[in-house]
Amino acid sequence: MYHKVDPNNPLPLYYQVYQSILERIQSGEFTSGNSLPPERKLVEEYGASRITIVKALDMLENDGFIDRQHGRGTFVSAAAGVVDSGSAAQAYGTIGLVLPYFAHPYLVNILTGVARAANQAGYALQVISYFENSAEEKRQIASLADRALDGLIVYPRPYEANLSDYRILAAKKPLVMVDRYLPGLETDRVLFQDELAGYELTEALIKKGHQRIAWISHEAPATSVQNRLIGHRRALSAHSLLLDEELMWLDLFPRQKRVTETPLMDLELCKRLMARIFTAEPTVLLAANYDIALRLANCVVSENLKSANSGIVADNDTHKHLDIAAFSYEPSLGALPYCFTHAYQSGEELGAKAALRLFERLQTPNAPVQTLEVPMQIVDPACEEQPSFAISIFHFSGA
Repeated sequence: MYHKVDPNNPLPLYYQVYQSILERIQSGEFTSGNSLPPERKLVEEYGASRITIVKALDMLENDGFIDRQHGRGTFVSAAAGVVDSGSAAQAYGTIGLVLPYFAHPYLVNILTGVARAANQAGYALQVISYFENSAEEKRQIASLADRALDGLIVYPRPYEANLSDYRILAAKKPLVMVDRYLPGLETDRVLFQDELAGYELTEALIKKGHQRIAWISHEAPATSVQNRLIGHRRALSAHSLLLDEELMWLDLFPRQKRVTETPLMDLELCKRLMARIFTAEPTVLLAANYDIALRLANCVVSENLKSANSGIVADNDTHKHLDIAAFSYEPSLGALPYCFTHAYQSGEELGAKAALRLFERLQTPNAPVQTLEVPMQIVDPACEEQPSFAISIFHFSGA
């Protein structure tokens, strides 16, 4: 028996459909060589949009479970087959994924990667959130030790308030830290090559002629951000550029607020940003993540519109030329109509590799602790083919 998609389930809708159809294939409801119901029938059965169904079918095709034949339909591949009690896809146990919250695309990408790997390996998955709250994180850590979980993948808060609790948990269950880690806690880690990406992204900006690069970050204590900053500083040194602390903007965003809380930057924050641009005179803003880059872009664009509507005429004293660069979980930065240099990090790939590391740990519990690093891709697009984010900023001193 299959189920309609559940909008309250933290798994994406397309993944719920993917998992359900795969279960129907492996149970023998849809057999090898026979066709799946047409898309319109699946839309009715699951109560989902056609886009959701198509994305689920794309995923099934990519994983080799179905074959789409133009003009004929969609067929169960010979490799899919029915899962019997002795197959590798039989449920081995249950793993847990601990996230600060669910409503963020990057965390959903990590979740999708973990869920896909767990499904293919035959593990059930529980998703736990501590809602970005240290006290709730502490409570959840204590409860996880007694849950029927074989192992855990954890995206921790970037602060060490609960380090001792994690040590107790790690002594009881296999633990893999994903994206960032807690120094002093010896567990398996699956991270991005943050330091290398910080170096390469900064070097790409220097080769473009930038020497005054403003570094802007939100979660400064996070090891991922710290390692990117190490790479950034190393690139500056390699090119004989001094690190100017006036260009280290770690306090621009309030620590207690998420960068994505509102669609546009609030007025006071925007004023602080513009004041620093005209005081420190950077030629590029390097954002530690995509959310910051989006907020910076919104602020700069709104400032330009405000200046244009006020009738201000630019002169040499008010005109600034500015680029934005970022570390980004968006592969093409398609949410912005601009072209700028960025380091792309695939959350789905990271999540999948974290799950595989946990499965290996479960099979070899006494093996040495490992740190696995996933490379980022430096994207330096040819901006002649699309609008560049290098735009003009006019100083505006009105209310």
